[in-house]
Parts: sequence; structure tokens; C-alpha cells
Amino acid sequence: MRNKTPYPEIAARPDGKSFRDDVPDGWKELFDSFCARAAEISPETKIAAVREYLGRLLLVPDLRNVPDHLRPEISELALAAWRDSWDHCCSCGKTPELETRGGWRLPFCTECAALRLGERFSPITIKQFHKEPPLLTDP
Repeated sequence: MRNKTPYPEIAARPDGKSFRDDVPDGWKELFDSFCARAAEISPETKIAAVREYLGRLLLVPDLRNVPDHLRPEISELALAAWRDSWDHCCSCGKTPELETRGGWRLPFCTECAALRLGERFSPITIKQFHKEPPLLTDP
């Protein structure tokens, strides 16, 4: 299931491709989990955007067609994926031990960091004090 989108109707981009293609390999499992759980809550859920935000996976759900009482639950799922992504190497999905220094802060395991010899790494901080993205309850 590594290369297939489990819920193509949720992950479809306007250009016909899948938002899953924009997700680093190490975070694809989190993306798939979000899609599966969001589809259970409301099949009308779509994804508006996927990007890296403060070294984490940011999923922006499109909640225009989702009933009002289900919007907070889906937004909380997206926020949980954002929180959980720091605990996964963005390249392979293992538990990260290092983070990039300077520029973007991304979590990497030691093996994946070794493949990127040109970048500098430092030990990963135990608790990140980044400001969380707002819950996306409004369409």
C-alpha cells in the first residue's frame, strides 16, 4: 500500500493527481491514517492542501461539504497528524534522533541523516514549543 492512495476521493488534487504524492515517504502512514479516519467520520471530507509546517506534516482539510457538527473532529485529526509527525523520520518513518539545523527543522533518524551528509544535524529536542496551527473549523 506504500504507493497507492487508500482514499483517492479524499486525497485528490484539482489537477487530478493525489496530495499523497506531496507527502514525504516517512509521513505517508500518518497521511493514510488521517484519510481513513476522516472518511469514517464524513465521506464528504476532502484535503485542501498538504505541506511541511515547522518541521511537521500539515494537512489542511476542506470542510465545506462536511456537516458543521463533524468539522471540529476532523480538524482535531489533522492537528493530531501534525503533532505525531515530529515523532517520525520524514524520510523513512522511524523514530528520529536528529533534526536539521539552520533553515527548515525536520526530524531524521541517524540512517537518513547520514545519507544527507551535506546538511548539519543536532540531537532532536524532547519537547517542541512550536505554536500549533489553528483548528480549521471554518470553511
